[in-house]
Amino acid sequence: MFQIKWARFNKKLIWSSRHFPGNVEIQSQTDGETDVLAAYSGVAIWDTDPVTTKHERLYVTVTTNKDWIPTMGFVIGTLLKRKTKTLLVATNDDDEQKGKLFFYYLPILKEDVSPDLTIFDDEWQPFTNFGNRIVIATLNEDIYSDLIVTAPTSKWLDLPEVGHVHLFINSKSDPFFTSKSTIIRGLPIAHSFFGWNAEQLEDIDGDGVKDFLVAALKVSEDDFRGGVYVFLGGEEKVLRYLTYYEIIQPSEDLPNDPTGFGFFLSQKVGKDREGYYYMIMSRVFSGEVDFYKIIPQRRIKVSVVIDPDQVTVDESKNFVTFDFVSSLFLKTEQIFVVKISFRSIQKPLDATIKLSFKDSSNYHSFSDEYPLETYATKRRITSRGEHKYMVYLQRSYEPLSSEWILQAEITLNEPKTETGTNKLIPVFHEIFYRKISLEKKYRRRECTEGYTVILINKPIWFQNMDKTTIFRFRLSNCKELLTHLIIDAGLSMPCKITISNAEMVPTMNSHPFAFTQIRSTVRAVYNKPTQYESFEFNVEALCQQDLGERSNLGIRLSIKSFFPYNQKRFKFVATAKYAHEFTIETKRLPVITKHICRGFQGEEIIEFNVELLFGGEDYDNELLLSAVLFFHDSVDMKVDSIHIKSNDCGVIPVDDLSQKPANQVTQKFRIQKSENVKKVRLSISFTVLMKYFKDFHTNFKIEPLLGDESPYELKSIVVNEIKYHATFSVKYCKHEWLILIFSALGLCILVTCVCIFIYHKVPSKMIDENRDVTYIVDNTSRCIAY
Repeated sequence: MFQIKWARFNKKLIWSSRHFPGNVEIQSQTDGETDVLAAYSGVAIWDTDPVTTKHERLYVTVTTNKDWIPTMGFVIGTLLKRKTKTLLVATNDDDEQKGKLFFYYLPILKEDVSPDLTIFDDEWQPFTNFGNRIVIATLNEDIYSDLIVTAPTSKWLDLPEVGHVHLFINSKSDPFFTSKSTIIRGLPIAHSFFGWNAEQLEDIDGDGVKDFLVAALKVSEDDFRGGVYVFLGGEEKVLRYLTYYEIIQPSEDLPNDPTGFGFFLSQKVGKDREGYYYMIMSRVFSGEVDFYKIIPQRRIKVSVVIDPDQVTVDESKNFVTFDFVSSLFLKTEQIFVVKISFRSIQKPLDATIKLSFKDSSNYHSFSDEYPLETYATKRRITSRGEHKYMVYLQRSYEPLSSEWILQAEITLNEPKTETGTNKLIPVFHEIFYRKISLEKKYRRRECTEGYTVILINKPIWFQNMDKTTIFRFRLSNCKELLTHLIIDAGLSMPCKITISNAEMVPTMNSHPFAFTQIRSTVRAVYNKPTQYESFEFNVEALCQQDLGERSNLGIRLSIKSFFPYNQKRFKFVATAKYAHEFTIETKRLPVITKHICRGFQGEEIIEFNVELLFGGEDYDNELLLSAVLFFHDSVDMKVDSIHIKSNDCGVIPVDDLSQKPANQVTQKFRIQKSENVKKVRLSISFTVLMKYFKDFHTNFKIEPLLGDESPYELKSIVVNEIKYHATFSVKYCKHEWLILIFSALGLCILVTCVCIFIYHKVPSKMIDENRDVTYIVDNTSRCIAY
């Protein structure tokens, strides 16, 4: 529970708290009425026609609805060239905390209080306190209002809480603002909080465009007094490359302690009698303010713009030349223009202009017929104006880099005096750097970033062995043209390091890492240029034994090419272990014999009771084992499932059951046991589906699975290789005997019936009824018949 002020305007409500959540439940102390309000990003509006204002103190219960995250800042002003005001709210209103801008056109006449315009970008950094300060300002020469939005806790160059500022330029048409912005920064100093405040001020350089200030808590590593950066407004193309003009700091007489300088910035002081404005800058930690008098002074302004700064080119053409005359007669392709503008020129000046590509190599050239590192020219500048230099693309034999850095060195001198003095008087000198991005027509779609390095193995450092630890890396290059790669490898232990690759050239040891935990380093050079490809290299480390507590071996890589802006750093870890010295012995068991009914088709369980004996010390619980069942190709058998259990240890199956090849079934598993357990009994049951017609047998064995990266050898840990046998004998079962008996009885009955039939039917058909019968009587008989 916490308390918050609120103001009621007739029926609708605007919350003034910057950290008010979205969904709330309000209980009034006076009348006991309860209203449930859904506040959008901390802003709830119930009316646009305020009549009376009533202040009360309410108890507010905050819900845990994560869809609403506290509002960071807001501003109300004339923004979109409208006669009425616009309410602009900044919030971190998403799970990724990247920030959003909501625009509400006042007065709000609709019932739905949803924003009229929302701006966000997935490419923004998270956790930057986006919108900590919002300023409606005029940054260029038009009459449209622009936006300054600060993000004081963003990272830059891997430094925390450096901060940056978004400049949103009015597009002059609906939608007036998009997520496209120009980002400006101060100095790269950790915890400087650049952008913790900002304010616009009057024109200080006499160009007719207002300028602005950005406060930071630190402007150097050793100075904690803070400072305010001064930025000069100008044309939009100038704002895209804007850098600070100067830094205002408190008096040097103050102690070198945090002052909170710039927490409050205001120009609402008015003018003095001479017509000059004043700026108030507070030192909030000491409770004091400083007044600064603004005296506009005209200064020479020079700007360098690349138009366009992103171009698409044919990858087969890659020589660049600043071609002014001869390019008119050559068939070249113009890819971009260098525009140099001069302003506030009050008298004639001699200009020396030097153009080149920073860190160019043999595949970056600026001449049609011969390499030209730098193009230089002299001009007489008499008034403000713009000078254009065409850049053309020529054919070559080398691929293009995806990003070029243009270096333009411009010097303005006063002309030689009439007295004949040869000494030049410089009035302006500055070096400008501009980036040009080249997109290839035939660029691979999957390439979305520069280059990266991944670890393709799982290195293990055995603390109790003098064994080399191997880190295997793959550098994949999707974008940049890399050449003369310098690879520095550093380890957190005193080790002998080598980088082994046929194309690597070992060099002297180096110390590129500013970390106390780096104990040993080595450097190597990869000379072959690469682009859109990858290569592998190994870092081998032979470290001294460490019998203390386990501590992973960390390796850091620093890789840079000929171009310094391509430098990257990576960190990887090798798992620390003690070398395991153990053996596995399998106890031999008798052959399993099972009798199966002939022709039976169904489910059968094959169970093997295995006994494993573990010797030695330090068994590796991460060792992968396999239970493999073999059977003949002629056997129509399918394994449905396998169950491995033990009362002596834990059994963890790994992956699913595999039946490849067709006559082999494999189940991977791990045994998790304590060191004092030396005997493990495993019960392994296979549930099989098959049809039996003849006798057959199967083989079963358990063996460790040792890959290429395994620290063990099969012969060193397996004492004996035992295969278990199961024989299946096909026999007649009871129902089969009954069938045979009844079949025999039936056959006997059938034979008997056939015999009876033959006895009664067949002889009667063989006697002739009409034939005479003759009786022969011998002499002793009383009669003789004839």
